[in-house]
Amino acid sequence: MADDKYEIISAQEASQNVGAPKKWKPEITGNVLEQMLTYNPDTGIFVWRISDLAEPPIAGTLKQHGYIWIVICGVGVYAHRLAWLWMSGCWPRELIDHINGDKSDNRFCNLREANKMQNMMNQGARADSKTGIRGVTWHKENKNWIVRIRANGDKYLHLGSFADFDEACARRKEAEKQYYGQFARTGE
Repeated sequence: MADDKYEIISAQEASQNVGAPKKWKPEITGNVLEQMLTYNPDTGIFVWRISDLAEPPIAGTLKQHGYIWIVICGVGVYAHRLAWLWMSGCWPRELIDHINGDKSDNRFCNLREANKMQNMMNQGARADSKTGIRGVTWHKENKNWIVRIRANGDKYLHLGSFADFDEACARRKEAEKQYYGQFARTGE
């Protein structure tokens, strides 16, 4: 990291930083991050710089929801947001999407900025899904698979009814590529 990317900012400037985490503190700048941690963009792992141990400990805690959480200067921040700060020199403007869907995979090549809608496009099936595929449900009365996708905001598009589950899944994947583009989920 080059020092010229970072500057110490005032509390007033920090409060105006749109991409900062909600619990933003002006102390967490690129300089502070670089002083306390090292980041390997190929592995996505942060390691504490300040340690008496021969092998410095890996920074962060894997939280129940799957993200890695690191506390710096008394402020908790998601590791993927810190990775973005480390590599780009600024806080992300909105959200950070994990391209492969693995919330703990913080390799820089697996991270991209996204708005809320784009980030939701890359979600997997809900935990209570009976099919394991988003947008594919069984219709009891008609005895067929119904396929739909959320596109253009809150509107659901009906993509068809299928007797065969695999055909229904293929239609859903095809629609994801069409409507979600680069944010289509590839991890399923």
